[in-house]
Amino acid sequence: MKTFEKFPKTTKCPICGTNENKICVLIAKSDKIEGNIAEAQCYHLDCIELLQYIKGNDIVIAHSFEVKK
Repeated sequence: MKTFEKFPKTTKCPICGTNENKICVLIAKSDKIEGNIAEAQCYHLDCIELLQYIKGNDIVIAHSFEVKK
């Protein structure tokens, strides 16, 4: 999984509600995929490692990720 070192200043993690500058990942919104293009949401990596998060019809289940630099 591709990770990013800086969290965008103009968005907030839907789990913790902050834009704290930590390692983050992009997760595609399941209802926003057309061909090879998808709308995605930015999440703090440590937030999704600790939590099974359910919001509306989007389900993110994450227990651990290998961080690749």
